[in-house]
Amino acid sequence: MSKWIVGLVGAVVGVPVVAAVAVAVLVNPNDYKPELEALVKDNTGRELSLAGDIGLTFFPWLGFEAEGVSLANKAGFSEEPMLTIQRAEARLKLLPLFTGQIEIGKVLLERPTVVAGIDKDGSMSWSDLMTSSETETAQAAETDGEDTSAGLPAFGLASFEVANASLKWLDKAAGSATVIEPFSISVGKVTKGEVFPLTVSANVVQGEGEEQIAADLNLNAQALLSDEQLQLDDVSIQAALTMPGLKPIKVDLNAAMVAALDGSQMALTTLSGSINSLELSGDLAAANLVQRPDIKLTLAMETINTDDFLIASEEPSETATPSAEQAAAERQALDQTPVDVAALRQMDAVANITAKQLIASGLRAEQLQLTAVLKNGVLNVKPLSLNLYEGQFSAQAKVNAAARPAQFSWQHQLTKVNAEPMQVDVMEKAYVSGAAEMQTEISTRGATVGALRKALQGKGSLAFTDGAIKGVNIAGLLRKAVAKFKNEPLPEGDVEVADTDFSSATASFTIVNGVMNNPDLLVESPLIRITGMGDVNLVDETVDYRARPMVVATLEGQGGRSLDDLDGVPIPVRCTGALAEPKCRTDIAAAVKEKTKQAFDKEKDEAKQKLQEKLDDKVKDIFNKWR
Repeated sequence: MSKWIVGLVGAVVGVPVVAAVAVAVLVNPNDYKPELEALVKDNTGRELSLAGDIGLTFFPWLGFEAEGVSLANKAGFSEEPMLTIQRAEARLKLLPLFTGQIEIGKVLLERPTVVAGIDKDGSMSWSDLMTSSETETAQAAETDGEDTSAGLPAFGLASFEVANASLKWLDKAAGSATVIEPFSISVGKVTKGEVFPLTVSANVVQGEGEEQIAADLNLNAQALLSDEQLQLDDVSIQAALTMPGLKPIKVDLNAAMVAALDGSQMALTTLSGSINSLELSGDLAAANLVQRPDIKLTLAMETINTDDFLIASEEPSETATPSAEQAAAERQALDQTPVDVAALRQMDAVANITAKQLIASGLRAEQLQLTAVLKNGVLNVKPLSLNLYEGQFSAQAKVNAAARPAQFSWQHQLTKVNAEPMQVDVMEKAYVSGAAEMQTEISTRGATVGALRKALQGKGSLAFTDGAIKGVNIAGLLRKAVAKFKNEPLPEGDVEVADTDFSSATASFTIVNGVMNNPDLLVESPLIRITGMGDVNLVDETVDYRARPMVVATLEGQGGRSLDDLDGVPIPVRCTGALAEPKCRTDIAAAVKEKTKQAFDKEKDEAKQKLQEKLDDKVKDIFNKWR
């Protein structure tokens, strides 16, 4: 009996082996290259070129080698081939297949080049190749009853290497190109359930010239493959990035990652490291990646310093002021700029971000908290809060990308913020001091910048208390203006004070269809009262504003002689023209005229009063005589 068993096993194993040896000896695969190229042409419409030799082995390894492989791109997409491989090599051990095991030898792709992307009509460059396979996938999905989640079979891989690859992604709809070159992957010996090393390196370039973005990336990890997922431990990521308007960025991160083999989900945990001087830690989880991604991010940072990332802007050189026609053309071009929120409709997300300190263009804040929720195309940012110069800033925002056109809203509140040091940090000079409070609510909708401006609606208020207008002595300016009007010099020893103190300054505003109206500016101080009202047109970027400073007391306390000539008289100031460069003028003549009129009216009233008194006395005398 044992002899029969041995003989049967020998026949089962020996026949395939003998057949494999015979095929390897008798068949030359290079003889069939023209037929293979013609077959690909007939089925895909694309040219397949097999310029080099093809090598096949059948025992003990089922092996394949090829050189000079090239597959053309979709007609009209690119003249460059979709795929070229300088040399490819792969081996699969034959006998373990009879026991349900997969044992792969070395897999090598040397200098592969891929050119793919999105065509002008939005279709993928490989869409013509996917039609049949998509149909098969759909049909397979309709089959009932069988569980296809049995997991990976037992297998081993000696090594996998992609050397000096080039990947070019063309987005013809957007007119952009991204090149990853060189790109290399090295995987050590892989056995399911055992740890193996993984190394990836890539150089990424997008765009050209001053708009070019470049990144040099290196990743190292210890990987573990199971039936359903790939686990990466001790992940180390180093990257160097250059982007327009930014300083060089250095990334040094460590993390652990788990990803489903079907590409449906992944998680990045124990994330820590630095981006330039920014130290961070957090976690990232992404589910439902195949259909509608659902992303959850938690990120905690020490100090966010934008000065470590942004290149300081150069002092603008003096250039000629653009003409009205040029300004109108620039505004029109900006108005036509599209506002693209399509990405918000394609995923859901929740983000919780905190930072102990924020430094942005000199501005300093502490305890940043931000929570953002994106669901069904609606993004809600609430709260966004931070401590700011002895006060607080809180805000909330909403972007409804599900609406067509998209809708935007913003609310914020500023409470007891010390305005002077904030301005010094940001602008290196303070224009107003005091405790600042502000409330704003605005909303708009549109698909372009111009539409957003025209649809802008809102309201708000602003208040400063116990402050000063820095660097401007309104009292001194009025004395100079009056002296000039009267053709009189300022008296010797007239002291100029740099600021104009005020006890309070308040204003409210409304915005209707992009036009902001302020009806009630009021600045009160012991010496001067300023009222104002006017419009700022955000659509055509113009301003028309009237302010009326009025002397309400002696100005000797502000470093000069009295201005009794203007006591109680409003002095009209009007600013009009382009918002970026308004023209302002002060009408002292009107103020003096008003003062003269007031004096004349006062004298007239006094004369009328005296005349009335005389008439009354006369009537009394007549009445007494007739009694």
